This record gives sequence, C-alpha cells and structure tokens, in this order.
Amino acid sequence: MMVKQRSTVTITLISFLIVLVLGFLFWMFLYKGIQQDKSYSGAKYVRQNAVENRLL
Repeated sequence: MMVKQRSTVTITLISFLIVLVLGFLFWMFLYKGIQQDKSYSGAKYVRQNAVENRLL
C-alpha cells in the first residue's frame, strides 16, 4: 500500500512541475512578447533619414 501511495505522490509532483514549467514558458513567450511589441512598436528600425529607410 505504501508503494502505491508514494508513486501517486511522485506522479502528482512531477506533473505539477511540468505544468509550472509549461506555464512559465507560455508566459515568457506571450506576455514578454506582447510587452516588447508595445515598447518598441517597430520604431526601433525606423530611421529619420528617408535614404536609410530605403536601404533597410
């Protein structure tokens, strides 16, 4: 009986860790990506000089 209970706890902990890692990666890609788009909004690559813009 003890072995069954221990394996259930192990499976629960491992699945919880997997969910945490996946949630963190999901947050990193989506939330940070949205934040970066808002802060830069494409203006990083836009130059004042029209000739430089055509070269880019």
